[in-house]
Amino acid sequence: MKAKQTAKASPLWPSFSQLKKILVAGQRLSALTGAQVKDLLPDPTTFMHYISRNVDKVYELRKKQLVDWCHLIDEFCITVDFWSAGHTGIHFGGVSLYHIDHNNELYVFILGCYPYDEGDQKAPTIRAFVEKCLEE
Repeated sequence: MKAKQTAKASPLWPSFSQLKKILVAGQRLSALTGAQVKDLLPDPTTFMHYISRNVDKVYELRKKQLVDWCHLIDEFCITVDFWSAGHTGIHFGGVSLYHIDHNNELYVFILGCYPYDEGDQKAPTIRAFVEKCLEE
């Protein structure tokens, strides 16, 4: 099962599909007439309220789909990227999953960005960090 096939299984997919059409239409329209995408949205607060009410549902659905999909694949690669926020000094670790299927199609999933407050960046510490992130 490919991730692309499961994307439209979401009960909220038509809403996101409509949003994409609005944004693409807005982009084309603004290039011609100077109109802004925000002019096409009925009310930003209504839209954001709708998204905020459903973001947890979408997150849980996508998380379940990703976990189910991971059980179907044989090989994958986990990468970790570390950085620090310059103005706060907080260290972060971004965790990503990569998979290339039998058709040589690359799938990339950003699993999360987590605060990294470990004392070092040695292999055992990074492994424990990744395992903790994957448990979520």
